[in-house]
Amino acid sequence: MILGDTNILSTFMRIERLDLLFKTFNTGKIYISFNVFQELKVDRDRGYPYTKKLFHLIDDHKIEIVTPTKDELLHTVDLPESFGRGELDSLAICKRREGIFLSNDKKVINYCKKKDITCFDLCDILAALWKFKILPKDKIKEIIAEIEKKDNIFIPSKEIIFKE
Repeated sequence: MILGDTNILSTFMRIERLDLLFKTFNTGKIYISFNVFQELKVDRDRGYPYTKKLFHLIDDHKIEIVTPTKDELLHTVDLPESFGRGELDSLAICKRREGIFLSNDKKVINYCKKKDITCFDLCDILAALWKFKILPKDKIKEIIAEIEKKDNIFIPSKEIIFKE
């Protein structure tokens, strides 16, 4: 189970390349927690055009909304209070169902490392695109430039992405 956080999904939606997540993880389906869905719905309701593709993918059952079980909801009380609702239920779901979490939040990534939850951040995903020859280096560099421009994110560790 590949579970996406709002920040990673938003990044790839802004550059209109959600397809790269499916290709990177060789999956026909990506999951989002109910609260991540709510966060993305707020963006859609605010008129952000980049959310349109995501809602089409939900309609096409390529992105599935996952509701946490009672056990998973109870597990959220043990998670750091500083995490948002989407991160809380996503982490609980990933922990209980042994899923892979996609997030670009450093606090979440560090927590996942400590708690043995598999987590990929933006640089990990870009590096996988290169390592598994999904895209050539020049295309990944174009994607990096587009992310930095459209999502206002600076990617400082570009050399790590292309490490052999």
